[in-house]
Amino acid sequence: MFKKLAHLFPLIFSLICFVSLQLLFFNRGISFRDEGFLTNNAIRILHGDIPYRDFFLTTTPGTYYLQSILFQIFGVHIVLDRIAYIFLVVCLLLILNFLLTKLRLPLKTIVLTVMALVFVSASAFAFYNLEGLVLLMLAILIFKKMPDIKG
Repeated sequence: MFKKLAHLFPLIFSLICFVSLQLLFFNRGISFRDEGFLTNNAIRILHGDIPYRDFFLTTTPGTYYLQSILFQIFGVHIVLDRIAYIFLVVCLLLILNFLLTKLRLPLKTIVLTVMALVFVSASAFAFYNLEGLVLLMLAILIFKKMPDIKG
């Protein structure tokens, strides 16, 4: 039974590392980087402002619209941004686990754990376009799993 589950060890280990370390910083106030900026722009969208017309952005507006939707559904709470961030990183680690099926377990464990640790810090909640990265990795996974079409 353990041999059948051995291939899940890298994923489980990296998820435990990420979630347990992230919980240390989960409720430590606003990030010193851009978390307030991200939240403020999401609130502006919630109140009807349009990016690029009503306020300046240096990134694509997907992150702000996602937060704005969460704020509209659950109310304006900074914890929603943090929960969405953790959810997106978990999705990213799941996708990477499937993409790295050819790696041996020790190397796969190292790669996934390093990726998990990259996203752990007190300022990691302010990450631009994480959903774009998740969608890109998902597209790569889908294309990798598609059968070859010979014409």
